[in-house]
Amino acid sequence: KNVAGENETLIMLSAIIETLLEEKKPEVIEIASQINDIKNKNIQQFPKKNGVIEERAVLEDEEDIKQIIEMFPKALDLISVPSEQRENIKKEYFKMIIFDILTNQVDRNNDNYGIVYDKKNGTTRFSELFDNSTIYIPGLPNTHYCLNGFLIDRKLLMGCLLDNYGEYVNDIVAPIVENREAVLEKTRSLSQKTLTPSEQEMFMPLFEKNLNDVCEMTKERTTSTKK
Repeated sequence: KNVAGENETLIMLSAIIETLLEEKKPEVIEIASQINDIKNKNIQQFPKKNGVIEERAVLEDEEDIKQIIEMFPKALDLISVPSEQRENIKKEYFKMIIFDILTNQVDRNNDNYGIVYDKKNGTTRFSELFDNSTIYIPGLPNTHYCLNGFLIDRKLLMGCLLDNYGEYVNDIVAPIVENREAVLEKTRSLSQKTLTPSEQEMFMPLFEKNLNDVCEMTKERTTSTKK
C-alpha cells in the first residue's frame, strides 16, 4: 500500500500484460503463445496434505527459463517508457531476482512486482519490493523459485542469469562474492533484529546455502572465463 506515493500509480506486471493483450499487437500475441506453450509442456502435479493436487509448470530447459526471465523486459519494451528509465528498471528487475534467490523467496508472481508511474513529472521507476515474506509453500519444492508463475530451481536460474545476462547481473553479484562474510554477518544481524528465534532458525540456513551457491557458481564461471 505504501509503494506508490502521492501522484503515483503502481502498475504490476499482470496489468501491463493485460493491457498489451487488449491491444492485440502481433508481437504480443506471439510472445503470449510461446509462454502458453512453455507452460503446457512443463506442467507437473504436486499433491498437498489436504489431498488437493496443485499443477505448476516446472522449467529445466535453459531456453524456456530465458523466455520466462524475459517476460518483464519484453513487456517493458512495448510500453512508453524513456530508454534511460527503461534500462534502470531492467537493472532493478535483475537485482530483485538475485535478492529473491538469496533470501529464498519462493513466489514472485505477476502480481507482486511492477513499475511506479509518477503522473506529476511523467517518470517511471521499478517498484520498491513487497510480498517478500514467503520462503516456503507447502507441497512445493523448497529448492525452487516461482518467477512469473513458473517454478525454476534456484541454481538453474542463477546459472542462466550468469551465462546469459552478465551485463545486468555481474555488477550485482561481484560485491556479494567479494564481501561474502560481511554480507552473511549483516544479514544475520538484521534477522536477529526483525525475526523471531524460530524464524531465524528457518531463514538463516537457507540464506547461507543460497549465498554459498551464488558465490561458488560465480567463481566457477569467472575461473572458466579466465582460462
